[in-house]
Amino acid sequence: MEKKADLINNPDDDSLIVLKGSFVDYMYVVDEDYFMDGEIIIKQGYYGSWVWVLLDGTVEVSYKVDNKDISLFRLSKGSFIGRIASFLLSDAGRRYNVKAIGDVQLGVVDSQQLSRECSCLSKDFKNILLSFDKRMVNSIKQTAMQVVCKKAVNINSSLKDVPVIKQGEGNSDVYIIENGHAYIKTSAMGKLYLLSELSKGDFIGKIPFLEMGHEPESASVYVSCDFSKKPFIIDSIMDEYKKLSVTLKNILKNFSDIVKLNADLFIK
Repeated sequence: MEKKADLINNPDDDSLIVLKGSFVDYMYVVDEDYFMDGEIIIKQGYYGSWVWVLLDGTVEVSYKVDNKDISLFRLSKGSFIGRIASFLLSDAGRRYNVKAIGDVQLGVVDSQQLSRECSCLSKDFKNILLSFDKRMVNSIKQTAMQVVCKKAVNINSSLKDVPVIKQGEGNSDVYIIENGHAYIKTSAMGKLYLLSELSKGDFIGKIPFLEMGHEPESASVYVSCDFSKKPFIIDSIMDEYKKLSVTLKNILKNFSDIVKLNADLFIK
């Protein structure tokens, strides 16, 4: 990160954190697009399945709440714009806004090659990736909601009092939700803040290659009264992860950093 700032209290453009990406593998860049200062690259609610990598320049990510765009953070060279679900689903829409800050050069990532790679993954791995994609989208939404509300977000009061995973514990177990809902919440400034809401088929717990700043180190998992889970053997997908292309690993790393960035903004 190039700049540290308190987004929650001061969301002015000049204070936004800038997140850098990793090494750009030009073998996966099949075309280039150029945007001028202020041009909209992605519009929330619209459809688009392709993913870009930033080759030069900076973009700003925002989320619309109550017809107002809330500026959240910026991305620079090596960062990716899009969603991991684009390689797994045929109808992965846009869930946030992106605009150019200054002139921007983007590389169009070879979506066909990455789709073929993802098609060879096991069902378990695909489900983990889709659940992770939900977390990234939720993290952007919840941060924007926090900027608007200026307070902890109230959550359904019918949750169990004791979390199934407690913030700060060294729990490395992973589970798949069989029924009910789970709420990822972080404790900061004496309050609980919602980071993500999960449901049937999503995972809870620590995935080694997804350093998101969520449970167990920095968040707890509260669940609904009808919640049930089953254990997930993480070793079953680790060998698959090791065989992923550098580009797909970089996408997962960059998107994990985005989730962690949003979680960190709640902690002073």
